[in-house]
Amino acid sequence: MLQLGPVKEYVKMLLENADVKFIVFAHHRVMLDSITEQLVDNNVTFIRIDGSTLAVDRPVAEQFIRIILLHQ
Repeated sequence: MLQLGPVKEYVKMLLENADVKFIVFAHHRVMLDSITEQLVDNNVTFIRIDGSTLAVDRPVAEQFIRIILLHQ
């Protein structure tokens, strides 16, 4: 069973510090979906790259991005 609650709490803690940038690796898409929902709800700019993300949609560099979500 996925531990969505604890992971979301950890991400919430990281978001409280505006200076923190981080990368999230997740094996399950449901985990990425849950974190994505949390980031959208908090108006956080992020990049999500999973198997459905086209190469042309993957930004090379974005100085204003705080978080990158990656699907393994």
